[in-house]
Amino acid sequence: MFVLSGELKDDIARKTGLSTDQISSMSTSAINAHLEARLSKKLPMRYPHKKLAARGSVYINTERLITPEETERKISLI
Repeated sequence: MFVLSGELKDDIARKTGLSTDQISSMSTSAINAHLEARLSKKLPMRYPHKKLAARGSVYINTERLITPEETERKISLI
């Protein structure tokens, strides 16, 4: 379990407009909706494929994941 310092909690609340207790009890979609309303623009997607959600995969986050279509295209070039 992680413990956040009081200073970090204050920084998070100032930047997001939500306390850490509120954030921990909200769903990710509700947090995103709050941040989009606060920023007045849509949050960018952090992973390259619409059907995949980032779950800590190095390949997704570094955009080195190869789709089946890309694999087939590369094999056909051989």
